[in-house]
Amino acid sequence: MTILHTNDLHAHDQSFQDRGKLVGGMARLGHLIRQLRKEQKNVVVADAGDIFQGTPFFTYYLGEVEVAMLNMIGYDFYTIGNHEFDAGAINLAKQLEKAKFDILNCNLNADALPQLKKLLKPSVIKTIDGQKVAFVGAITPDIETLSLSRDGVVLQRDSSEKSKNLNWLGPIREEVERVANQGVDKIILVTHCGLEVDKILAREIPQVDAIIGGHSHTRLDTPVVVEHQDGSQTMIVQTGSYGRNLGKLDLCFDKQGCINSKDTHYKLFHITDEIAEDKDIRDYLALKGQPLQTLKDTVLSYASHDFDNNFRAMKTDSALGDLICDSFYEAGISDNAEITLENRGGIRSRIEKGAINLEKIEELLPFDNHLVFADVSGERLKKTLEHSVAGATGGKFLDVHGLKFAYDSERKSGDRIVFALAEKNKIWQELQPQSTYRIGMTDYSFKGGEGYQFPDAKNIKYTDLKLNEYLKNYLVKHPKIKPHYGDRIAYLSGSLLQAVGKNQFTDSPLANCSSIKVSAFTANEKGVTTVFKDTTGSSSVLPLTNPELIVESVPLKEFAKRIARQKAQLKRYITIVAEGQSMGKRSSQESSRNSQQSNKSSKFVKAVSYPVSIDELKENFAGLN
Repeated sequence: MTILHTNDLHAHDQSFQDRGKLVGGMARLGHLIRQLRKEQKNVVVADAGDIFQGTPFFTYYLGEVEVAMLNMIGYDFYTIGNHEFDAGAINLAKQLEKAKFDILNCNLNADALPQLKKLLKPSVIKTIDGQKVAFVGAITPDIETLSLSRDGVVLQRDSSEKSKNLNWLGPIREEVERVANQGVDKIILVTHCGLEVDKILAREIPQVDAIIGGHSHTRLDTPVVVEHQDGSQTMIVQTGSYGRNLGKLDLCFDKQGCINSKDTHYKLFHITDEIAEDKDIRDYLALKGQPLQTLKDTVLSYASHDFDNNFRAMKTDSALGDLICDSFYEAGISDNAEITLENRGGIRSRIEKGAINLEKIEELLPFDNHLVFADVSGERLKKTLEHSVAGATGGKFLDVHGLKFAYDSERKSGDRIVFALAEKNKIWQELQPQSTYRIGMTDYSFKGGEGYQFPDAKNIKYTDLKLNEYLKNYLVKHPKIKPHYGDRIAYLSGSLLQAVGKNQFTDSPLANCSSIKVSAFTANEKGVTTVFKDTTGSSSVLPLTNPELIVESVPLKEFAKRIARQKAQLKRYITIVAEGQSMGKRSSQESSRNSQQSNKSSKFVKAVSYPVSIDELKENFAGLN
């Protein structure tokens, strides 16, 4: 059996430029799927959700084009993603009524919306090569915090699950057991849950043979394999996003219905301009694209360099997020805004060097969200930052304007913000719990999206313009823009030196690392500064203002001696930065089919967990010899 699969297409129906190359496009994707279907028997085609939202095709047609694409190409299965609710569940039902493919979902309760409920199938059993195969669909357990316009559709939970944190898993387990009790021993999940949740599903429901995943936009060149105690395996695959790739999973089973790994193969096809376009799909998209042509033709500004090719994984502030927050701040000056924030889940594209047209901004901020201005306390603002950095990256992570802060992701919840400075009257001051700050952010986050809460906000003002209108206005006023490099958020990855007793330090956090080189920076003020191309050959974002490099990249024990000789130059605060090689450990439960890739050493940079007191540091360094 062969499964061709996609995920997180996000209305990228036409080919687009990505790092200077033309990629994706449903006309090319459709051509390849049709070609592979002709060449092989027993082929099914599945999509793992989020076909809506991301380009003007969705903004203008609200999903009509995306459903038509799956129909024309001949998809067999599809599971709902969280962004399918962006224009409301009523709209989702309206669009899916036209679907010629099965819509899989077993963990949503759509009783409040009968027109959607009647379209959903918890699973479908197909006979393939004489064998029964079940396909079960599921959506992310975070759907209720991610999607706020569900029109009464909610997540199903099972209170009988042993762990309260896994009560979302019950309906999925129940559906898998239901089809297994019908004598089906080949079970495929089609999920919009994200890779980490898929791993949990694989471990908790070992009857599942493979998971066709989505939601986390993870490109897996080889499957993630979860091994079970009985020797069976569950394979997890995902293609990335935006139709850049097509996955092809050739599954082979033994007599017991378990995956025969020797004869199971996986390939990720890259959708480039070397693949032909099918004329019927191309012509349909050209027709639907005519009303949108003016978006391509209208240039707003020019970018001197690329903005953040991988901003979602950044643990410091991103140039793209900073640009958007700056545009919100400029729009809020008349409302006395001091601080603006934007969650990275709301940023859906990137800006590349060159002309920036209206279409790009529509893709960058596609949601029908609006700015909200409100007065909040410093205490509430700190809680907001704590929530942002829990996990260090991802859709809820906030970029900022008017704030500078440092955080340590290895500290306990509620204590990760090391310090925060706010700009008041053009002066940077420590964030004061009892002070009031005027903030601006999206109504999505303000109303509870991604779990944010502002119950005590005052003087709330909702605006009428969509978010991308503020960025458009900003770009018109700034016809040439360049990336702003991080000086707002500093990420500290645990203590380099860990106190174990008076006058004694240990380097135990680095025990699994090699080739350690240590540098030190001092300064008299807290702040955030990016140091480019330091002596270690990389850049560091430090929790200091105007730092001075006092110890250049040296071995750890040599570093202690160097510090002892730096009495005169030491200022009030010090940050220690280490760089080296960290060997990635391979889990016994989870392995890549490419062992060389999973065991590759990775470069790391660590810093002390806060700008420590110089006197305290000098007193204790004697023990490190």
